[in-house]
Amino acid sequence: MEVIITDGNEMMTMETFIAHCPEIHCTGCVASIVRSLGKLPGVEMVRVDLDNQDVRVEYAAERISLAVVRERLIAAGFPPAN
Repeated sequence: MEVIITDGNEMMTMETFIAHCPEIHCTGCVASIVRSLGKLPGVEMVRVDLDNQDVRVEYAAERISLAVVRERLIAAGFPPAN
């Protein structure tokens, strides 16, 4: 957990979610995940490790829940194994 202060003096708690998604097979999968998660309000960063089939998401816990991040990942066709 990391607390940051935004330009509006608002304090937000940044959380990190790492998911292993065995359905990741190509750069198209990577692009799909980044596109799907990256546009969610509160998601600050999405990184996908194609070789290890891992997705790392940093998000503001006050703006979006982990459940919503997971649901969007599943809806994109990449259900986490963990």
